[in-house]
Amino acid sequence: MGASHFLPIVAGPETAHRLLFSGGIVGGADAKEMRFVSQVEETGEEALEAALELAHSMANAAPLAVGTCVSTLRAQQNLGLEAALLREASSQAACYASSDFIEGLNAIVEKRAPVFVGESEGGDDSSTLAA
Repeated sequence: MGASHFLPIVAGPETAHRLLFSGGIVGGADAKEMRFVSQVEETGEEALEAALELAHSMANAAPLAVGTCVSTLRAQQNLGLEAALLREASSQAACYASSDFIEGLNAIVEKRAPVFVGESEGGDDSSTLAA
């Protein structure tokens, strides 16, 4: 939840649209280019070492300064978040009630490409999930 709010802030509206519309998967290098992460390491061990180094640096900083900085950044990011979450919840409910949702699940189970029809409200009452 919150992707429609945070993605445009972090990656820009064009990238947010592309990712949200396609459901694409993002690897480390792409995540850095899209500003999802500030640093990418070659191995898990290197990533852990870099994360611990950063955490140590933050832990040694002035607590009041770090705390107020975090509060200020979060306050800015959260402007409009509640409305975005309500929109997303409403959209997800509509999608979960659609025949396309059942079709997508059936396609995954049956290992085939889905055939979406774009119907809302559950579409045909005979839609059932494949066993």
